[in-house]
Amino acid sequence: AACAGPMPSYSLWLTPHPGSSFAQRAQEVIDRCAASHGGPSFAPHVTLLPDVVFRDDAEAQARTQRVVAKLSRAEGPWCRDPSIAFSSVSMKDTFFQCVFLLAEKDPLLLEANRTCRREFGHAEDAEYMPHLSLVYGNHSLAARERLRSEMAAELPGLAEMKVQGVSVWRTEVPSEEERSKPGFRLTSWYEVATVPLGEE
Repeated sequence: AACAGPMPSYSLWLTPHPGSSFAQRAQEVIDRCAASHGGPSFAPHVTLLPDVVFRDDAEAQARTQRVVAKLSRAEGPWCRDPSIAFSSVSMKDTFFQCVFLLAEKDPLLLEANRTCRREFGHAEDAEYMPHLSLVYGNHSLAARERLRSEMAAELPGLAEMKVQGVSVWRTEVPSEEERSKPGFRLTSWYEVATVPLGEE
């Protein structure tokens, strides 16, 4: 019998309400940066948990619904009227954390991350840096500094995101070679389902 290939990788994202002013503004900024500075566009999101392995999309949706039910039973306003506040524009030297809005570490948001880690067998003591990426790419330090300065002007209009729910996305990570090609796009990424928060 043929050997089964590796199981596909997914990510759990906290996503804004579609059509909201935040969602529209964040997507405009992401698209503009991708067009003017190179790199792919993507949907605005705060990753709740990356690198989650499921057999297929059906299991991904079912298990996401299960963990969201747990989050929605938690006490506290974050699960009844969830929102994320952003405190600054920051940057790192990795492709998927190039320039981003750094989120405040709300205790309930951190507990949601720990709940997901327990549910999916991830290390509970791993550091969690909630953020909303604005730019993906292997830009130079000087270019990232310029982008961070440019994006600082956007922060007042992107200071708080009302969370629609948890979206599970298929997010296979392209190779370094693929990412370095001109015109690279994240064509393999797609949304499987979005499960609203605060609904038991």
